[in-house]
Amino acid sequence: MKWLIAFLLIFFTGCSVIITPLTKHRPVHYRNVKRHHKVSTDYSLVDSEWLAQYRKLKNEHGNYNISSDEEIRTTPNGKFLVPKAVRRHFDDLIHTPLATPTP
Repeated sequence: MKWLIAFLLIFFTGCSVIITPLTKHRPVHYRNVKRHHKVSTDYSLVDSEWLAQYRKLKNEHGNYNISSDEEIRTTPNGKFLVPKAVRRHFDDLIHTPLATPTP
């Protein structure tokens, strides 16, 4: 019986519960942030060398024009905005071998 009293005495003195009030969070006000607007994903920014290579490939493959060729725009820094269709056409021209006449 003494060991039960000793155990309960140690058990009840070792366990204590502390109750504290909940902390209150202050509201956070975010300042206006200057947002950077991306260039539309329908266009890619290329340099003059890319455009020259595109025109050379176009001439080598029979000067095949697509309607999106007219949508190529220049930027103030000397680069060009090219539509996705022109990029795909460029990739097709690179991967298409030149037709060679058979003798």
